[in-house]
Amino acid sequence: MKKFIGIALIGCSLVLGLFTFGCDSSVHLDAKMVYFFTKPGCPYCEKAEDYIKQMHPNLSVEYKNVKENSARALMLACAEKFNLPTNKLGTPLICMGDNYLLGWGDGASAKFEKALKALQ
Repeated sequence: MKKFIGIALIGCSLVLGLFTFGCDSSVHLDAKMVYFFTKPGCPYCEKAEDYIKQMHPNLSVEYKNVKENSARALMLACAEKFNLPTNKLGTPLICMGDNYLLGWGDGASAKFEKALKALQ
């Protein structure tokens, strides 16, 4: 039994180590920045991006392709900040200040406007 518990603890440590491998703990989210996590071919990302560019053409937005390692690390920092389960992350994910939007469906534009107002 003790051997099983020891093996289980080692296994859990390895899994946790693999999960955090590549995550840069020094990644910093700027509280005044709008981060937009996207991936190529995502139709909801395109709708959200079109909305933002049309309604807020002068808004400074950092668009991040989650296929890139640096973007994934930043996305994980955002997920950690908002206690989002990493196995439920998707795109678009928009993080700004103390708010986030995950997905882009009905009502998303109103939620975006509310979060943007809170940011300013």
